[in-house]
Amino acid sequence: MRKFQLTSPNFKGHVEAIYTAEGILSIIDMSNAELNQQGIAKMKFTMPPLMVDINNAFASTTVIVVEVDYPVTFQMFMDAYKKKVRRVRAEAIWNKLSKLDQIKAINGIKKYDSYLLRVSWRTKADPDTYLKQEYWNDEWDKLNN
Repeated sequence: MRKFQLTSPNFKGHVEAIYTAEGILSIIDMSNAELNQQGIAKMKFTMPPLMVDINNAFASTTVIVVEVDYPVTFQMFMDAYKKKVRRVRAEAIWNKLSKLDQIKAINGIKKYDSYLLRVSWRTKADPDTYLKQEYWNDEWDKLNN
């Protein structure tokens, strides 16, 4: 995931935009900005759905776009995975992953969980198995059995 902070002399604070590893807009957080309803609407309208367009989208405005580090932690993974077993084993595997794989692992949980809802016979893997076998690379959204 990549995170951008947007500031402007026209409002106090900043807006955060978070894009997935695939470059698709995931979150727009305006809670740290003092924007009126018109400003909120304009920001939502201008924010591009694809990360590659973010600088061009605000080029003719007073908005300044700066990429900031997006923290990815093991606790974020465990909170998203929601199966709190074998934590020590999972953390050891997590620490060996690249930051990109850590992001992909967190992003892949939704597809995996959706698959598990469709197939009642399969139980959720322990988090260490999910990480060790790189389940996020599987095409869970395309499997029906």
